[in-house]
Amino acid sequence: MIWAIAAILFGAVLARRPALVVFLAIGAYILIPGVARGVLTPFLHPGAYLVAGYAVAAAIIDRQWFSKAIQRSRGILAVAAVIVAYASIDALNEGTSGLPRLLQSLASFFLMPLTVFVIGRHVVAQTPKWARIYAAWLLVIGVVEIVLAYFQNLTGLTIVWGFVYRSMWFWGQGDDVSRALGTTGHGIQLSVFLAMTICVTPMIRSTLVRFGYIGLAWIALPWTNGRLGMLLAGLATAYVFFYSRRTPLRTVLMSLIVLVGIGWSLQTEEGQKVIRKFSSDGGSNQKRIDALAWGRAHWREFLFSGYPGNRDVRGSGLLSSSLENGYLMAGMAFGLVVAAALFLLQVVTIARCVVGSPRARVWGLTSALGVIAFFGSSSFMADSLDGVTTWIFMGIGLGLADAARGPAGHSLRAHASDERHSSTPARQDESSDGIGSRNVQGVGVEEPHREVVSSALARPASLR
Repeated sequence: MIWAIAAILFGAVLARRPALVVFLAIGAYILIPGVARGVLTPFLHPGAYLVAGYAVAAAIIDRQWFSKAIQRSRGILAVAAVIVAYASIDALNEGTSGLPRLLQSLASFFLMPLTVFVIGRHVVAQTPKWARIYAAWLLVIGVVEIVLAYFQNLTGLTIVWGFVYRSMWFWGQGDDVSRALGTTGHGIQLSVFLAMTICVTPMIRSTLVRFGYIGLAWIALPWTNGRLGMLLAGLATAYVFFYSRRTPLRTVLMSLIVLVGIGWSLQTEEGQKVIRKFSSDGGSNQKRIDALAWGRAHWREFLFSGYPGNRDVRGSGLLSSSLENGYLMAGMAFGLVVAAALFLLQVVTIARCVVGSPRARVWGLTSALGVIAFFGSSSFMADSLDGVTTWIFMGIGLGLADAARGPAGHSLRAHASDERHSSTPARQDESSDGIGSRNVQGVGVEEPHREVVSSALARPASLR
């Protein structure tokens, strides 16, 4: 309870600092395990209390900014309201835990991450440079996770959050681990997070930093023993190679170094274990196939509302594991209609990012990795990291798409004004960042809008 009160008060103090709230929320959700919900804080993750404290205070103290943020995302919020209202009907089914528990679940994996989405989108739409700051912050956290994973792999111990992990039903009483999990609670989640951070590296201008981080991530990936994350990391790495082609010589050299590093990591003992899992995984794939087969056989029973029987498929003996599919688990809890609506909302939002601008595309594709991961693990229905970060990344991407649209989203001249009055001196940077855009007056504006911004800045103040 102390953690919850502290987080709420801290969020309230930052009522006029929404960009910092998003920054801290990213750190809290990644560096504090999802399973801390119910251990450190009641009902919700500590990061959720931080966001809730900010939202309540901002609605009172900074009402104008907060209302504009809501207005910017009114369409998505309207769809979300319909999804929540429909999902709440499941509370009427026999055998459910009741409306309070249902709303707690929805708030945990959907409403609170969506709140960060709304805040982050408006922050980035007003000041696009924050997208680059958030990307750098993610890489810093990624390095922390890699270092922690190294020591976990070396010692076979959790190092941190052991008392939180022991609260999980399958964990046991010790602090021993057979795979690196960082602060995420599971090797799969750590591997997916590393894949997502690889995908966001095009936001970093330095080729050395970009490819250096990719090399570090690939060294750590085998320690997680996560096939899904390694496959996603492969896609992300190929994407970064392709979008770094504007600096061909440096890209070729760094790519060769990274490829050598990847080859070396796969030849290590941990890498060979992951490779062997593709052919002999101890029944893991079969369990997922069995879960899909069960869902196919019973889908009519939870099409419009949650499954009417015992939803603990493992505990009841229906299956030898959980459903291992976030959307299927959501369908079982609230109805497949809700799961499908949630999936379509995410796909449409990602598509808007992808077509919005080159920078927005980076965040959209990073979010897409999270959505793919939802099909291969319990993900957002089990307090996972990717369930939260996917929404946050979509918000950042959509904010960049709004900024690129200019007057249709947020005025380009307003962007320039924001930058001139920010604490960072405005400057003109004509260097390529590898993702098909240039920086004008310190603002992340795409090339087609460059002359528009320049002419707007050149006008006398009386004409603006």
